[in-house]
Amino acid sequence: MKIVEYRIFTPLSLDEFLRGESYMSGKAAAEVSGSGQGVETLLIEPWEYQGNPGFHSKKRMYIESRVPKFLRKLFPPEAWIIDEDSWWSGPYSKTEYYSPYMKGDLQYTCETIRMAGVSNHPNPVGLPAAELKKCKVDVIDIAQPPPKGKEYDVREDPTKWKSQKSGRGPLSNKGWYLAHQNTATPHTLKKKEVDAALVPTEEPFFFSLPAPPEGKEEEMKDRVFSTNPEQPFPYPVTTSHKVVHFHFKWFGLQSIVESYVTGLLGKVYGNTHKQTTCWLDEYYSMTSEEIMAFREQAAKKGNEGVKEEKKIVYLDDEEEEDGEAKPAPPVPPPSEGEEDAKEQTEEKEKQEDAKEQTEEKEKQEDEN
Repeated sequence: MKIVEYRIFTPLSLDEFLRGESYMSGKAAAEVSGSGQGVETLLIEPWEYQGNPGFHSKKRMYIESRVPKFLRKLFPPEAWIIDEDSWWSGPYSKTEYYSPYMKGDLQYTCETIRMAGVSNHPNPVGLPAAELKKCKVDVIDIAQPPPKGKEYDVREDPTKWKSQKSGRGPLSNKGWYLAHQNTATPHTLKKKEVDAALVPTEEPFFFSLPAPPEGKEEEMKDRVFSTNPEQPFPYPVTTSHKVVHFHFKWFGLQSIVESYVTGLLGKVYGNTHKQTTCWLDEYYSMTSEEIMAFREQAAKKGNEGVKEEKKIVYLDDEEEEDGEAKPAPPVPPPSEGEEDAKEQTEEKEKQEDAKEQTEEKEKQEDEN
């Protein structure tokens, strides 16, 4: 199993980011749907935890057209249908993904904590010690120069972006967020407290945010404050901590697929945060209720695209036509003594299973 925390910074206040992320999710799902591919929304309903409004959604994703050719050759088309179950309520969300084809052999969950300011929290979702030790942190800079490939859109490039309504942008230098270091409100969550967000209890579940200097609340309501209230920063920053657990258990492919997918997810999450930033003017004045209505309309459009009976256009086929195809990651050749290698791999998997069982036991002890 791979455990990765993707840490991403955006030049938005926490309130803006929460509204923007919801807006982006609806719009992006509608835009990528067509020719029987994309995102089908099965359910979207209001959901809240202790007065913190949000939504619960169920989706089915048809992603065959976006899968590299070398992987499409390994699996049938039904392998690229993924079900998503997501609970989103303010700064915390949890999303679970399930493959009807691969069943328990594919396990993918993503827990996200959003914090006002630049956060370098060492354990944002309260992983138990054994998992925290395995967790790799991938810091994603949305101002990193984007590749000029088939999917590049200058309107979604933060280095070219300029918000007319907020006056922010462009993010002209890599590491732009470093000047805002250590501005996030510090707080530590235990694993059982995070899980409580999905099950209503009598105890409140909330996040404290930094307060502006006395007498300047209105003037500086959209800014992030450092520990020194006399030195507010000129624009807000929000940090997303996205902690992913990804496990793929198929003989001979586990390491290749887990490494490939967790690398790909960094690009996917980076792109969604670029969109959330660059689309700021579109949702800047929208209320949460208006964004929910927008998502419902976007869901209908996306569902229509999924039902289209047209020939699938594969992303990498388009790139080949433009001469921009990227080579597939190399698949290592079989080693000598195939039977011996198989036995060694099976023994290694048994050891990994035993290790995971031990870690699960430690996890339960930590929670208790």
